[in-house]
Amino acid sequence: MEKLTELEVRQRQFERDYTHEITILKGVIGAQGIDIKEIKVEVRYISQRLETVEEDVVTLKEDVAILKEDVGDMKRDIKQILTLLTTEKSEF
Repeated sequence: MEKLTELEVRQRQFERDYTHEITILKGVIGAQGIDIKEIKVEVRYISQRLETVEEDVVTLKEDVAILKEDVGDMKRDIKQILTLLTTEKSEF
């Protein structure tokens, strides 16, 4: 009878320990679930920001291409002006 009582005591202790560990595990899992949700929100936000940056880069590339054309036009104009100036100088 004494061994049965000792076994019952151990069984109850095991059940308490088991319940305690399960409660801790549920808490950890719940906290991780919250962390994962927050990470998903942050990833979505970063993705949106990245799309905006990509659009800005495309716009900048277009603007630089236009500036290159403008600089090329200016160089041609300056060469023409220099040609005219040197031609007119030599005529005097």
